[in-house]
This record gives sequence, C-alpha cells and structure tokens, in this order.
Amino acid sequence: MQWARGGSFLTRTFKVTKAGDVTLEGWQVIGWDPVQEQIRSWLFDSEGAYSEGTWSRSGSNWLIRQSGYLPDGAQLSSEAMLQRIGDDKCTYEITNRTLDGDPQPNLPRIEITRVK
Repeated sequence: MQWARGGSFLTRTFKVTKAGDVTLEGWQVIGWDPVQEQIRSWLFDSEGAYSEGTWSRSGSNWLIRQSGYLPDGAQLSSEAMLQRIGDDKCTYEITNRTLDGDPQPNLPRIEITRVK
C-alpha cells in the first residue's frame, strides 16, 4: 500500500493466487470523503468487476460495507471485516453477501500478509 501523489489517497494492488497461479488481480483506492465524513474505497479487478465501499470502526477492527457490479452487470453487495493480527498481517472476512438481491454464502476468512 502506498500514498497516491498528493497524499490524499492510499492505493494498493493485489493478486489472488491458487496453487501458485494468479487467478485475479486488482487495484484499490482508499481515502477520506469530506462530504460523507467517512473513509471510502473503490476497487477494480482484472475481470472487469468494480465496487465502492464505506468504512467504519468496529472496536479495533474495520467494517467495510461494499456494493458494486460484476462484468456481466450483476449487482453485488457484502460486508467485510478487516482485523489486524500483527504489524504485517490481518484477517479479512466477507459476510452478508448478495448477488442481484439474493443471499449468497459467506466467504472463508483469509489471512493477508504484507509483501515488503
């Protein structure tokens, strides 16, 4: 994660791998929204999906409420919990998922390690 030019937004790239193969890549921008007075994010992936999220503190964790669209136009929404478990690690769990308004199963919790 790094600051974008001007220092108003954080940017990060990510890769999802399975058995050593990259299955998805993406880019996220996170910043303060002075109108809504909260942190917001925008995410774009290599398959053409995109979403927007609003962030709020939940104790020592962050709750991210997200909504967006898949490449085929299907609408999705979810809540994600980001929990720090060390200087370079956190867990990320996605719950309350919907696809075109229909409930979807929660995704398994994953552990994220910062690459230096």
